[in-house]
Amino acid sequence: MKFMKKVMVTTLMGALVAVGGMSGIIGEGVAAPVYASGMSGMYENNLWDDSNYELVRGHMGYGNYIDWSSAVLISDRGIGPGQTRFAVNIVTYSVEKNTIVGTHTYEYIESREGTFCSVDGNGYQRFNENEEYGYNQIVIETYKRCMRELRR
Repeated sequence: MKFMKKVMVTTLMGALVAVGGMSGIIGEGVAAPVYASGMSGMYENNLWDDSNYELVRGHMGYGNYIDWSSAVLISDRGIGPGQTRFAVNIVTYSVEKNTIVGTHTYEYIESREGTFCSVDGNGYQRFNENEEYGYNQIVIETYKRCMRELRR
C-alpha cells in the first residue's frame, strides 16, 4: 500500500511540474535564492527607499543590506602597498516582522596571500572573491560592491 501511495504522489508531482502547476502550490521564486537586488519583489533594492541601505542578498524572508553610512576605509595599503582594508555593517531585515533583526560588522583585508573577512571580530577567514555561488555569498557580494565604491 505504501509503495502504491508513493507511486501516485510521484506521478502527480511529475505531472504538476510538467504542466507548470508547481508555482501555484509552492509560490513564485521560492525555490531559488535571491543573490542580487531586483530579483524578487519580496526584497526592496533599498531598504525603506533609503540609498544608505543597499540589498546584497535576500533569502527565505530575510534581506541583507549594506549600511553605506557605516563604511570605513581603514587603510588603502592593508598590510602592504596596493592592499586595501575596510569595514562595513550589514543589517538583516525580516520581511515577516518588518524590522531589522541583526547587524554584523564585516571587515576585509587584501594581502598577497588572498582576501580575508572577519565577521564581528571572530577571526579572519579566507574567501575567493570570484566564486559565484555558495554559503559565502553575503561576504563575497559585499566585498565586490565595496571595492567598486572604493575604486570610484
